[in-house]
Amino acid sequence: MSSSNRHRIPVFIFLLVSAVMVQSQTVFSPYSNYGIGNISTTKNATLRAMGNSGYGFRDHTVINSTNPASYTEFDTLSFVFEGGAEFNSLKLSSSTGSETGYYTGLGYLQFGFPIWKYIKASVGITPMSNVGYNVITQVSDEITGNKEFRYQAQGGINDFYGGIAFQVWNFSIGANASYLFGTIDKAQVLAYPDSSNFLSIKLLDKSMVSAFSVNTGLQYYQKIADKMFLCVGVTYRPKMNLNTSTEYISYTFTESSSGTETIKDTISIASADKAPIVLPQKIGAGVMLKKLNRYKIQANFDWTEWSEYSTAIYPKGTMANAYNASLGFEYSPRTASVSSYWKWVKYRLGAYYGQTGIVIDDVNINQFGMTFGLSLPITRSLSSINVTMDIGNRGTVSNDLIQETCFNITVGFSLYDNWFYRIKYR
Repeated sequence: MSSSNRHRIPVFIFLLVSAVMVQSQTVFSPYSNYGIGNISTTKNATLRAMGNSGYGFRDHTVINSTNPASYTEFDTLSFVFEGGAEFNSLKLSSSTGSETGYYTGLGYLQFGFPIWKYIKASVGITPMSNVGYNVITQVSDEITGNKEFRYQAQGGINDFYGGIAFQVWNFSIGANASYLFGTIDKAQVLAYPDSSNFLSIKLLDKSMVSAFSVNTGLQYYQKIADKMFLCVGVTYRPKMNLNTSTEYISYTFTESSSGTETIKDTISIASADKAPIVLPQKIGAGVMLKKLNRYKIQANFDWTEWSEYSTAIYPKGTMANAYNASLGFEYSPRTASVSSYWKWVKYRLGAYYGQTGIVIDDVNINQFGMTFGLSLPITRSLSSINVTMDIGNRGTVSNDLIQETCFNITVGFSLYDNWFYRIKYR
C-alpha cells in the first residue's frame, strides 16, 4: 500500500463513522430533563480515566479538545486519530424502590495534526449533551380507575468542531469553533390502563437545535527540573444563544395490550421558530505536573453560570450555578527493560465532585465519582487502546428524590502515525 493511500484510510473512517455517530447517542437518566441534558465533560478515554481532568493536560499522543491550547504539543511530522464507544449501566434508586437500565453509544471521534512547526489543529465530533428518560407514575381515581402519567424523552446535542493552536515561547493559545446541532424529543402521556371508555392523550415536543460557538484556551508550559514539567491551563466559553425550532403536537389515542397506539383525533399542531436557549458562560482552570515517561498529576476546577440558563418555557433562575473539581493521576512503570509488556502500560486513577446546577425543592443535586483506566500500547508503535471505568453517584433518595448510581466503561483507540511520510526504497 502506498504512503498516500495509507493515510487516507483514517480520514475516510473518520468521516464515515461521524455521519453515523450523531444518531447513536442514548442515555437513561431522569435528571437529563433539566437544562440541555447530561453534559459531557471531557471527550476521550484518557482524560475520563483521570477524573475528567484536562485543562492543564498536554501530550503529543492525546487529543485534548477540552483545552484547544494543548494542540501545539502534537509532533510536527505525525498525526493522531482517536475514537471510542461507551457502555453504561445506571441504577435509579428512590425511597420506594430501584430500577436498572443499560445503554451504549459512540463516544467521540477526533483527528489532530500539524499545520506548521508552531501551529497545530484538530477536528472532531463529540457529544455535548444527552437526554433520555422514561418515567411512569400512577394515580388511583374512583371514576376512571388508575390514571397513568408517562414522561419520556430522547436525543441530545452534538459538537462538530475545528480547532487551531499557536505556540509563542512557552505559551500556547488555542480556540475551537463549534457547530452545535441535535434534536430533543419529549413526550407526556395521560393514559387510562383500566378503562376502555376514556381516550389517552399524548403531547409531543420536538426541538431541533443549531448554533455556532467558540471555546478558547491558554496554556503555559515550563521545564522545572530534569525531566520534570509543569503546565497551567485555562479555558473560557462565553454565553451564547442556541437557536431552536420546536414542533408541538397533541392527539388522543387508544392503546393495545402490546403497546401499539391507534390515533383517534389530533387536538393541535403548532410550531415556534428561533426560540433561543441561553447557554451560560463557563470558565475552567487546571494544572499538570509531569515527569517524562513516568507519571502525570492533574488538578482541575470549572464553574458554569447555569443561573443564566433560560428557554421560552423556563425563565432565568430555574437552575443554580454549577462547579466541578477533579484530580487525576497517570503512572507508567517502564524502565530500560522492554521484556515485560505490562511495564509499558499506563495506569490511571481519578476522582471528581461537583454541583450540577439542578435544584429540586431547594435541594442541590450533587455528583461525585471515581475513575480508573489503562492505556494498552500496540506493539512497535505509539498507538494504544484505552479502557476507562467511571463509578459515580448523582442526586439523593431524600425528599422523595432519585439517586443515580452509574457504572460507565469507555473503550477508546488512539492511532498515532507519521504525517505525509514518504518511504524510500533501494
